Amino acid sequence: MIRLKHKSLALYTFRQANLGAFRGIGGILSSGGKFQGMLKHLGVEGSTDMLDFEVTSSALKVRLSTQFRAFVNATNGDVELREVSAHFGNTTIVSEGSIAAQPGQKGQTASLPMVVREGRI
Repeated sequence: MIRLKHKSLALYTFRQANLGAFRGIGGILSSGGKFQGMLKHLGVEGSTDMLDFEVTSSALKVRLSTQFRAFVNATNGDVELREVSAHFGNTTIVSEGSIAAQPGQKGQTASLPMVVREGRI
């Protein structure tokens, strides 16, 4: 088992991630932020930006940006989203929730209740 002795602060930059690898969505994602903690409980704060986010069943592409705070269990991939604020056009979506393994199910389940503030289509 890997153990970190110190809870060091680190910065990250993630560029040119192709969301087309996931069924139903597309776009190129960039993200940056910081993380700190132990492998089982990494605190992460950051932002994302996509100039061309799309739901592939629609012809519309939009700029989508987010700011977030989360905790990640790097030993099993579970994520606890504490604050997510997403913006596209004149719409803001606020969410929190989890992406985690559920007993008796394969993979992970996303549970993300959302509130739309200043929504406009």
